[in-house]
Amino acid sequence: MSLVVCGVDPSVHAAHQASSEEISVSVTSIYNKINGIEPIISAELVTEVAGQMEATIRHLNATVPDLLPGYRVKILDGNAIAATEHRLKALRDISSAPLPGQSLVVLDPSLMLAVDVFPCEDGHAQERSLFDEVLPTVEEDDEWKSRP
Repeated sequence: MSLVVCGVDPSVHAAHQASSEEISVSVTSIYNKINGIEPIISAELVTEVAGQMEATIRHLNATVPDLLPGYRVKILDGNAIAATEHRLKALRDISSAPLPGQSLVVLDPSLMLAVDVFPCEDGHAQERSLFDEVLPTVEEDDEWKSRP
């Protein structure tokens, strides 16, 4: 999962193919294991990696100039994965198969880094229904922008 979260590989399947000699289980077994991972674990992995990467980016002075000096700009965007994306090939054509869900993702444009994610297992949920989870993360001097 960390290879996918960090953008090293575009999907779990691609990560498995790239490491197939080191991983002695089938891709189906990996997906079965992932099915047992709670969405909050994935969200925490993104937050933890972002925190570590932010420290590295700032240490290297590799930030982008602030869009609005004096404020930390955060861009909120929804992401809904279509029913056929990143699913086992055997399930891609089955209309009754569940949607993977959707999420709200927070981008810090000065770091060019996704710093938070709010996953939802309900593929039919409205993005607005996830705002209650986002609100506790709002801090003083944050400037939020939503993508249209």
